[in-house]
Amino acid sequence: KKEQNRYGGEVMVIKLSFVFGKKFSSASYLLLALAIALPACANAEYTYHGRSITKTEYEATFLIQKAHDFDAQGEFEKALEAAERAVDMAPEFPEAQAAYGTVLSQTGHVKEAEEHLRTGLKMKDDMQAAWLSLAAVCTSTGRNSEARDIYKMYLLRFPNGKYAPKIHALLAIVENHLKTVSGTTPGGTSPDYFVEARGEYPWPQ
Repeated sequence: KKEQNRYGGEVMVIKLSFVFGKKFSSASYLLLALAIALPACANAEYTYHGRSITKTEYEATFLIQKAHDFDAQGEFEKALEAAERAVDMAPEFPEAQAAYGTVLSQTGHVKEAEEHLRTGLKMKDDMQAAWLSLAAVCTSTGRNSEARDIYKMYLLRFPNGKYAPKIHALLAIVENHLKTVSGTTPGGTSPDYFVEARGEYPWPQ
């Protein structure tokens, strides 16, 4: 008989019959299994680099990755669009704010870039590349003293961080530059170290 099915299919039917007082067909059992599983999926926990995030934030990570890919291809307008959508979708997601700030800086919107980078770092201050991008925004607008302070803050916060060797080199350059020009940088072309720094983006790491 079906009850003897060695794969256990009918055993489940017998147990369900015992609980609910009636037998279930295979199709009915499948529907019941889905009814049990779907709520569990809806309440699934999403994690991102070891921390819990919301479903919306999880979906925003795909837009951030898309922005990164476009940026790597030099398609900055498309990168900007994807990053902006990520921020619109999950404004409380720090990586979205940082990514949008970075792409904004690449497209010349330095004021808005700084706002989003600072917002992201206020939410989550361990995004190492975001500190580097923020310093780059400062040097691009001639605020080398602020860039120096950001570099020092980074080294204090991450003495053995991923970008520590690069930060030490950039800090030496900016301090030398500050001594040379007495704390100011003429408008126009950014110092060479800004060109180096702008290559580091705060994508999820």
